[in-house]
Amino acid sequence: FVGVPNTGAPKAIKVLLQGDGFGNPALSESEMKKIAANLPVVYDLAPSRQYFNNKGSYVTIVEQGLLSSTSDDLSFDEVNDFLVNDHQLNAQAVTNAENLHSSSFDDYDMQTAGVHLYNIVGCKAGTIEKVIERRVKTLLGDTKIGYEIRYTPGDSTVPLESATNLPVNSSNKYYSLKGKHATMMTNDGTRQQIVNIISGSSLTTNNITQDISDCNLNGQAISVFSPVSLDIVDQDGNHSGLDDDGNIFNDIPNADFMVMGEHKFAYLPTDEGQTYTVSLKGTGNGTFTIENSEIVDNQVTQTETFNNIPVTTILKGNLDIENSLLTLDSNGDGEVDEVITPGEEELSLED
Repeated sequence: FVGVPNTGAPKAIKVLLQGDGFGNPALSESEMKKIAANLPVVYDLAPSRQYFNNKGSYVTIVEQGLLSSTSDDLSFDEVNDFLVNDHQLNAQAVTNAENLHSSSFDDYDMQTAGVHLYNIVGCKAGTIEKVIERRVKTLLGDTKIGYEIRYTPGDSTVPLESATNLPVNSSNKYYSLKGKHATMMTNDGTRQQIVNIISGSSLTTNNITQDISDCNLNGQAISVFSPVSLDIVDQDGNHSGLDDDGNIFNDIPNADFMVMGEHKFAYLPTDEGQTYTVSLKGTGNGTFTIENSEIVDNQVTQTETFNNIPVTTILKGNLDIENSLLTLDSNGDGEVDEVITPGEEELSLED
């Protein structure tokens, strides 16, 4: 098994709600959303009841009124109701997926049937743990819906909890520290480990460990609530962001970059001393908000928020992660016009 979503992945929920190009510029997110609505495999790959029992809720609803806000982590059954009734998705596909993921299916031990089982898991890339739907009541009485995500260890698609939900002897479990889902089979280290298993050879397996504690996330999670584009460059010149045609590109090892509606989300690992240049560019007129959260051993330890910053299409800026500063060039002349420190206002997607 190599990067198998044994009990599903919350990314399937993101695909159903917003679509996804899966890193392929030829795939339109909006068209993929249409296709996913009636594509059984997307529902089959959504988290199963077993995933919920092991990991907990993977969808949260935030109701934000003018004077108050409530947050509700949905149960497994409530998520199904949310998909079918709130978003008019395919009820039969939801039922079929639940029938597929019976306890006897998800817990089946292939070793009892004489199968020599090995599991190679990508574990240190930022991976969707939870989708948050924020419903904001406006002064006009209507509701605006926006999305946020939270990260967990995995291979950028499959969470660690799902990929490891398999009865395997501890000596046959391997964790790829530079494994991303789409390229797991050809990653340096993974492919050598597969050859070693099959042939009994002893090729060097870079970035492969058998210690699950090596898989913890340590980094920064950046959330940008538009209208601003986001471009990130690491110390080696690798990029993560959007190209001129609006397509996602990401070649920073173990980083993740995602767009939900107009909002952008990035996970940037820092536990190997990585440094980043985070650039912003206005894509519309209004205000934007940017959050920067520090993640230590899978837990968010601190969040800094730059709230309701005025933006036009000529604005440029830079987020200094290390010094917690947002520098802005408001008129696009190449000179810094303003330096902003984090504020403590409540985040509002309405803006």
